[in-house]
Amino acid sequence: MAVTTTWKVQHTRAKLSAAQRAERRQKLASLSNALSSTHQGIQEDIRKISDKYGRTLKWTKAQLYGGRLTRQRRTPSAWSALIARLLKEENKGSKLKLPEFVAMQRGRISREYCQLTPEDKAALVDEAIKSKSAKGMVRRANPKASIRDANKTFEVMEKEWIMLNARTGMEGFYIGVRGDVEQYHETKIFCTAKAASFIKDVLDIEPKRLALKLESWVVGNFQSSTTPNQYLSRVKLNFFDAILISKGLPIKKTMNYINYESKIVEKYSVALHDWPSGRVCSPGEILRREDLLSLLDTLMSGSCAWRSLTKEELTARQQSNATRQAQGEQIYRPCKPHTSRKVATVVTQMDNGVSENAGAVGD
Repeated sequence: MAVTTTWKVQHTRAKLSAAQRAERRQKLASLSNALSSTHQGIQEDIRKISDKYGRTLKWTKAQLYGGRLTRQRRTPSAWSALIARLLKEENKGSKLKLPEFVAMQRGRISREYCQLTPEDKAALVDEAIKSKSAKGMVRRANPKASIRDANKTFEVMEKEWIMLNARTGMEGFYIGVRGDVEQYHETKIFCTAKAASFIKDVLDIEPKRLALKLESWVVGNFQSSTTPNQYLSRVKLNFFDAILISKGLPIKKTMNYINYESKIVEKYSVALHDWPSGRVCSPGEILRREDLLSLLDTLMSGSCAWRSLTKEELTARQQSNATRQAQGEQIYRPCKPHTSRKVATVVTQMDNGVSENAGAVGD
């Protein structure tokens, strides 16, 4: 075999003329300007989307450049479409999972797939796409996911507020509370140093207490709520005061759930009629959601309300309470005993010893 030698050939490009160089420089500058303007427009659009939907710029960019919301889904293959159709036919009589079905019917699936024509494969793919689009996405209520979403959002907001305060010196605070009694979001509050001082000194309240007051107002807004599930007429709530006024008694009385029979019924001759959950107790002691909804429905309908008792009804009620107390049921609960004050003993150090002075005069 003859040995051949290959010489390296150096290729030289023809020199560009001045007009060609100027044309290329102009083309490069135009391309740079177009890319820069497009980039600025994209950044502006990202900022608008972020402000409109309450998302961070980082999250919006991640979704735009390949996030789960903009990621292109793969079209199903003929193999997966065939397996899905065979599994559906097999599950008419029994319920098999996909791995078990593939392990049991691998040979059958391979034979049927080899017999498919290109038209059959295309028809299978189209059928799978239509079935997937018709099925839709089933969304379920997930309280934990909602809580995690809210917590993560407020963490980002707190970091952005801290950076904004460091950059510009702006002061402020925000409060986030749940909007309904069936939600589980935690109360969120953030305030800068001067905003916290304003809340404490001017509003005369702790920031956390202010947040709790806002939550109680939003969740149980009986005065200005627009939804029937949250609205409760103040006439029904103040009916107890109207009964007290009719009896010539002062209206500023506190509800006593512990000694309801002795401190409310027998003392003022009034009673809550048709209380739904047995013994009258504080709503905070009702643990089941169904019982709370039943109580709310009875209050809304007016079937559960304050009613004045006649002398005969009051006497019968007192006798019934005494009988139940004698049988062992705790109707009249004793009050907590008051602790007596301890008299402090003053000990003085003398030159000739130690003497105790507790108000007594020595010899």
